[in-house]
Amino acid sequence: MRSYVYAGVLVGFFACNGPAMAWGDLGHEVVCEIAFRELNPQARSKVASLIALDPDFRAFGKSCTWPDVFPRVRPPEHFANLSRAAKKIEVGAPCAGATKCVVTAIDNDMRDLAAGHDETDQLRLLKSIGHWVGDIHQPLHISFEDDKGANKIDVDAPCDSNLHSVWDSCILEMKIGQHAREIAIDLRGEITPQKRAEWVPGDIDLATIVGWANESFTIAISPNVQYCVQKQGECWYATNQKTYPGSGPKKKVDANDAYLSLHAPTVRERLKMAGVRLAAVLNTALAEPASGPSSRVSMVPFDRGRAPMVAVSGDQWQALLFRLDRLEGALHALTQEVRSLRPDRQPARP
Repeated sequence: MRSYVYAGVLVGFFACNGPAMAWGDLGHEVVCEIAFRELNPQARSKVASLIALDPDFRAFGKSCTWPDVFPRVRPPEHFANLSRAAKKIEVGAPCAGATKCVVTAIDNDMRDLAAGHDETDQLRLLKSIGHWVGDIHQPLHISFEDDKGANKIDVDAPCDSNLHSVWDSCILEMKIGQHAREIAIDLRGEITPQKRAEWVPGDIDLATIVGWANESFTIAISPNVQYCVQKQGECWYATNQKTYPGSGPKKKVDANDAYLSLHAPTVRERLKMAGVRLAAVLNTALAEPASGPSSRVSMVPFDRGRAPMVAVSGDQWQALLFRLDRLEGALHALTQEVRSLRPDRQPARP
């Protein structure tokens, strides 16, 4: 199918990306920055037009933090809780007995976004889907209720928080980066066409989304994550304690520098997967009626009132976005270099 894009969108690409803030907000921004760059032209234009209506956010990446803003939006739908005997989530029980969870949130909101016409509702759904797809790819969002997804597991320096926070923010900030746009450009540069096809092999349905959750759960219960201890066919809170009782002493994981380095590649991969899959969700939900396949590049007759429009294939669009990412990264590096020059190092003016 031919994709039409105004030449002026190249300028808009930079204008819609504001400076990045410091899984916490940073992880969600990275996912949505990657996704925005992965969108086809029609979905990208629709996302930009919806975000332009938002009173609080100027860029899609920032808007994906919205469900975590106080008061938290739809709290039960940020995660999925399993029993300690569970091996995976089943498609027939996607929330493992609960009425709502992150799995059904993505499925329901994707369907509602595709069917919706009211732009206020579409904007709300856009921001929530962006957040849910990020959440389902954070391993400790598919976890156990009694320890609150590892919020009840302490850690020492350098993170000085809890194990959930280590995976939400600390690995990302200490081992990958602290600026969403830079991280997104870097990670997206590692994504190959083969990986895209592997991560989104077909239509996205409930079974697909359950599969994403099960990937996270498999990581969460891996022994080197130290979230739980395999015992008697279950994953216990600690060697001598099946569950956390809700109060009292908590176990502690030594999330030291070696731990952060060990798991940084996993965090990188999950962020990339989330970005590509979120783009696929939005490309599907915001799809326009097909006008027939074509791979030709052609020019639409020039209109003095606006920039010329060019038809490009999907591969050409991705190649163009990749070059824009490289250009944006180079411009950012140059800007940082210029800003780092101290006045006392400048040559004296005559």
